[in-house]
Amino acid sequence: MMKALHPLFLLVFLFITKPISAEDEQKAEKYLQVVQAYADAMLEHGTDTYGSVKSPLLLSIMQRTKLKPFAKMPPAPNGIRQGDRVTTHGSNVNLDQNLYRVLYALSEITVDSKYQQAADAALKTFLEVTPSPETRLFAWGEHLCWDLKTDRPGTYETKAIHEPKRPTVLFEKFYELNPTATINYCDGLWEHQLYTDRQGRKDGNFSRHAAYDKHDPRRNYDFPKEGGYFIHDWARAYAKTQNPRFLNYIDVLASRYLRKLDKHQNNLIEFDSIRNYADTSASISLAIDCHHAAQLVGPGDLQEKLLNLSQSIDTGLQGLPHQVDSLGFVEYVTAEPRYQLYEHKQNGGYSFLWNIKYGRKTTGMLGVLFNSRFKQLPEGSEKDRYRELILQAANRYLNSEPDMSERPWPVEIGIAVYLQLAAYEMTNKDQYLNRARYFAQLGLKHYWPDSHPLPKADPQCNHYENVTRADTLALALLKLYVTEKSLPVSLGISDIDR
Repeated sequence: MMKALHPLFLLVFLFITKPISAEDEQKAEKYLQVVQAYADAMLEHGTDTYGSVKSPLLLSIMQRTKLKPFAKMPPAPNGIRQGDRVTTHGSNVNLDQNLYRVLYALSEITVDSKYQQAADAALKTFLEVTPSPETRLFAWGEHLCWDLKTDRPGTYETKAIHEPKRPTVLFEKFYELNPTATINYCDGLWEHQLYTDRQGRKDGNFSRHAAYDKHDPRRNYDFPKEGGYFIHDWARAYAKTQNPRFLNYIDVLASRYLRKLDKHQNNLIEFDSIRNYADTSASISLAIDCHHAAQLVGPGDLQEKLLNLSQSIDTGLQGLPHQVDSLGFVEYVTAEPRYQLYEHKQNGGYSFLWNIKYGRKTTGMLGVLFNSRFKQLPEGSEKDRYRELILQAANRYLNSEPDMSERPWPVEIGIAVYLQLAAYEMTNKDQYLNRARYFAQLGLKHYWPDSHPLPKADPQCNHYENVTRADTLALALLKLYVTEKSLPVSLGISDIDR
């Protein structure tokens, strides 16, 4: 008998699907087989057997054919900056979080505890060895990894930069495995990521880039996405410890974003304190994180402040001139009173349908984020508007698919599967489930095109590398599998690719 996973990994609800054909059932079994083979290969060949210290940590880049690390770095996947990659023996838990969620989900689906045990062992090691003695920040994120050969931080940048790319979706598991390191990390964000002026005061200013190995906080690149990550982590730390210092941390940063909102009549938050445009994906990410943080801090003025911040963002984003049926969501827009599309960004300020790159967001990504916000809201006009936008986005993908010659990342196919499944859960219309199946088959064809168990980093890049986030596609395949099989637990819609 299956046990329900912790809510961090599975949003538990019973979603009864219609009977499926023998062909679709066979395809669903293939999803599980492929993902399980990926996980098995990682556990057998991807653990740390290098350097003077061996550990259960998992490599984030490998040769697909030989299932071992490279002696030197292969050419990068399409559109990837060298500074965003791990080293040849690098392990980046921040960009592997959906892989760990895959491992936990596999233990539920297969009733084989080896996957959960391997994930626990790897994360326990990560929490023990990677925090900086100086800042207590983890060696992870967009520009930093833990090198399993040198047993030290690894980076291609000139200095060790801490910038979380994904939210800390594994926070509950981190706290379970090592509460001290987890709480220390939260304090490290406040002390070493947020800027302190010459009088020793903090007003919420920060840079999403902080020094990992020394106290050197910067300012004015206070992106809403990363700010939301910090607020959410502090709220979870408060929920665990009841220490009021975390409420103060949250209040300072939330107040800064409210001041930014008050500068403009359209409820838009500037992307940072230098440039005058707003970023829809970063703003909705902040709204999602602040809403959940509000539930964790409990009733009171701070909860009201966080909810007000989220609701104001809703007003601003829903008031934008989205043209999802033709152009896309407004992604970049100037923040002044008479706002305009920020045409200096690609696609004239609108989201793309395909081809995520640095600074380039897709309609699917925004649709999945809007779905997370939709689920947080009570019935009413704001919830109805998000539902409308989500279904408009899902409908765009009913008749669109990526040009594989442009080498899209596997995360895009995973997001497309998730968006269709979100629409299916809203409507119970077969067209969305069928389209999710289509994208799943497309993912198998182009990222697992042969007998090798690890997914390709892009359709023309024959190695495995977590920077293009195939773990999201793998988790989406499991989500589709349990939907097809009507299992008593269902994976949620992952929104951590922002």
